[in-house]
Amino acid sequence: MATVGFTHKLTKGYNTDMGTLTAVAQTFTGNAQSGLFVDVPAGATNQVEILSVNRAKVISLCLATSKAPVTIKTNSSSAPQDTINIVSPSYPAMIEWDSSQTSVANPFSGDVTSVYLTNSSATLTTIHIEVLLTD
Repeated sequence: MATVGFTHKLTKGYNTDMGTLTAVAQTFTGNAQSGLFVDVPAGATNQVEILSVNRAKVISLCLATSKAPVTIKTNSSSAPQDTINIVSPSYPAMIEWDSSQTSVANPFSGDVTSVYLTNSSATLTTIHIEVLLTD
């Protein structure tokens, strides 16, 4: 039996002036994780960072930006496998995915070896990527 080494928890809620309508927590466990926590300067284009993800082993993932919109390209800046935009009317903002979401595709369409980060705003932002994996 494999030893479970990592736990990621996703909590979603909806609050109004009348109180909390719902608060849902999902817990995911896996044997490995891959991640990235890096500043992306204002105006940065295709800042390359190493990120190793075997798509077939992804249990859950979260892609977040702290203060500004960011474009994430996977594996190539000129011919990316995926182009993922994290844009929101307010920040921080994130995209999350887990294997229970059968009607929503994993943002990574294949294995990832590197990401190229673009911040076209005038504000430095921090990118935080967490990926939980199985054996």
